[in-house]
Order: sequence, then structure tokens, then C-alpha cells
Amino acid sequence: MPIRLIVLFIVNIVNIYFVKIFTVEPDVISGNGNLGVLFLIIGYILLLFFSIELRKVIRYKYLISKRLNLIILLVSILILAITILSEYRYVVDLINQLGGFGNPESVIYRLSFLNQYTNTMFLNIYIFIIIISLIMMINSVEKLFHKQ
Repeated sequence: MPIRLIVLFIVNIVNIYFVKIFTVEPDVISGNGNLGVLFLIIGYILLLFFSIELRKVIRYKYLISKRLNLIILLVSILILAITILSEYRYVVDLINQLGGFGNPESVIYRLSFLNQYTNTMFLNIYIFIIIISLIMMINSVEKLFHKQ
């Protein structure tokens, strides 16, 4: 496994942790701005680099049977479904904890959708796993239908 992929994986996980650290908890009142948005921007760039590197590694380095590709495809679809559901539940739960967007009593009533309380909705471990699953799924479909 290429060292660049491993390093990008670790750096992405650390950045996701920083996004979580700089996201204000729903029960805390904050008026200091949104430092977490910096880690969101960096995180999307890192995620792009990781995705490109993962795609290169699995596309060109590993030749596997069609049967194993089918298994990888099915597992990727299963993981994708579970993580999409988990992300949805996470977002709904966070919005409920914050009091909703249209409620005048809400912590985020006058804030935009992206704010110091919602950073983790836009970059978290679920999104990271969704991206990995999508790349694995696309690669498997490509290899299943590719003529050898």
C-alpha cells in the first residue's frame, strides 16, 4: 500500500477530529465566530486528494477476480447505505439538539446553515466512509463490466 495513501488517510482523520473540536456543542453559547470552517475547507481539499490517491491505487495496482469484485461491490453498497442512514440520523439529531432552524428559541435561529454549531454536519467520519464506499463501488462496477 502506498505511503502517500496512508498519510492522506491519517491526515484526513486528524482533520475530521479538528472539525469536531472547533464545532461548538449545542448546549454552549458561542459568539466568537466559526474557526471550524477553516478545517472544513482544508478537509474538503484533503478529501479530494485522498479520493484521487485511493482511486489510483485500487484502479491500477490490484487485479482481482470478477467474483471478488462483485463481493466488494455488494459490501460497498451495504456500507454506503448504512453510513448514509447514519449521516441522516446524525444531522437530524444535531438540528433537534440545536432547536431547529425556524424556531426563534433555537440556538441557531439567526445563523446561516453553516455555522459554529453545524460544522460536523458537513465533514465527519460518516462522510469520509461514504466517499471511500463510493470509490470502491465505482471501481468494482468498472472492473465487473470491463472486458479483459
